[in-house]
Amino acid sequence: RLPLLDCPADHVIDLERIGRPEELLREHSFLCNPRTPASVRGSVVRLAGTPPDLRGGDTSPAAAAAAAALVQEIRTSHAGSKVVRLAAVPDYRALLTTSREALDFERRHASWGSLWCCNRPPNGRGPGHIWYDLFADVVPHTDRHNRRWEGPWVPKMGP
Repeated sequence: RLPLLDCPADHVIDLERIGRPEELLREHSFLCNPRTPASVRGSVVRLAGTPPDLRGGDTSPAAAAAAAALVQEIRTSHAGSKVVRLAAVPDYRALLTTSREALDFERRHASWGSLWCCNRPPNGRGPGHIWYDLFADVVPHTDRHNRRWEGPWVPKMGP
């Protein structure tokens, strides 16, 4: 079933391209790992409620204001916390103030998607690769292979 739901991060994200992924990413269960220091496990803040205007790809001025308020709350009220767990993550486009910032963000991160070797491809052709698109939920957009997506993401073999 594509996309893969429970697969290792390096099947979906090109960890080498990121550089030092441990500074940016954590496995979803890292708080259960016995090697995680007690000081980290004891410094977790859970923000259960996310304002409704931060869900569903809303990039309106109201969503941008709510996203900015959430970031400010994290920076001020929870600055000493080692881990902040969000119930929902704001659309990155609501956090960036200009379309130029959003485009720069997308260009910088478009290559982070990795590939997955598919021995039973969805279109019936021989084995090949499916490149993951980290911006598949942004419609329309152009992927790392300069393919224009006007609708929902579907697996496509090769570049």
